[in-house]
Amino acid sequence: MDAVSTPEEMIDRAVELNHKAICISDHGVYGAIPRFQKYALAKGIKPILGVEGYFCDTLKRVDEKEKRIRDKNNHLVLHAMNKEGWKNLMRLNYLSNSDEEHFYYKPRNSFKELFEYSKGICLGTACLASPFSNLLKRGMDDEAEKLFQEFLLHFGDNMYGEIQLNEIEDQKTYNEWIIYQSTKNG
Repeated sequence: MDAVSTPEEMIDRAVELNHKAICISDHGVYGAIPRFQKYALAKGIKPILGVEGYFCDTLKRVDEKEKRIRDKNNHLVLHAMNKEGWKNLMRLNYLSNSDEEHFYYKPRNSFKELFEYSKGICLGTACLASPFSNLLKRGMDDEAEKLFQEFLLHFGDNMYGEIQLNEIEDQKTYNEWIIYQSTKNG
């Protein structure tokens, strides 16, 4: 529900602009992908399939009374680069809905699972709800950089810093951090 247009409207516009490909990143689900893919192929546009998924360090945490703690989910953008990447996205999607540890208010995966199924996936650092931004907002700069390095180990050249241009002050700070990390790490 973040988009302002339908898959058909986006694809029709891509046709008007002579684009060769277009991507989708449904938010937390894969609901529009079949419709998007079918329409894109019918219009001669290569569909690039993906998701803005929810991730956490630990799937299940409990307090001293054994009551489940609802941690904040982190957003990351994933796109399949090839058949292996698509299979890995499907595996992550399956896991995120497979049990009560994964599906807790929303479908989600652990970072460990993401790293295990990272082959063939292009990763974008996402919005202000990314794991890096969430650490930075809590003043945990060293931990954010360490996590960024861990993601680089698993995604390498398939990891992209996402910059969003808006007037949100936190976004400007996060953009600067992403640009710094991206430049520093090549």
